[in-house]
Amino acid sequence: MNISKLFQKKEKEIPEERRSGEDRRETDVPAPEGKRENNERREVLQGYNKIIETYSKIPLLKGLTNEQLLKMLRICSKIKTPGTHYLFHRGEESKAMYILLKGRLNIMLEGGEIWKSVSPFGCVGDMGFFTGTKRSADVITDTECILLQLNKGEIFKLFTNDKELHIKILENIVNELTYRLLTDRDEIEHLHYRIRASDTI
Repeated sequence: MNISKLFQKKEKEIPEERRSGEDRRETDVPAPEGKRENNERREVLQGYNKIIETYSKIPLLKGLTNEQLLKMLRICSKIKTPGTHYLFHRGEESKAMYILLKGRLNIMLEGGEIWKSVSPFGCVGDMGFFTGTKRSADVITDTECILLQLNKGEIFKLFTNDKELHIKILENIVNELTYRLLTDRDEIEHLHYRIRASDTI
């Protein structure tokens, strides 16, 4: 049966002037064009604000203006990896760095022991990325992960065109590396204590 003809027939059986108020309310009436546009803009704005709020929590991107943050996000690739997947190995060239959005990463010692874990919004591969040195450790996913990948060529091209952005990112890198050095020192001392304790057993 032709559905359109069925509806046409019903329209003839119930003239517009004889419909109840409830019947009219149930009829689908498109929203005025201006109202639809306002609703769509509101949804886009809400999505935009959520993106800004989420990514501004990343230490590497701290203190950036909305415009600068969007510039950084445009050169990022979002990747999804399964658990037990190597992002990179010790001794490889540092061509990319990664920001963890979801999941957990493990940084491995040379003997295969877990050195420490990385939680969401943490970075890996950034030291070699900015210093030009090779990878100093293996990094493996502990769970299924979602990450942002930044490639060296693209980010340094962006830095060339935006000196203020360059300075802010470098400041964030220095602050992050300083924090890591302080926490790593405590972890190294704890590791030495464990080694000494095991030798006396």
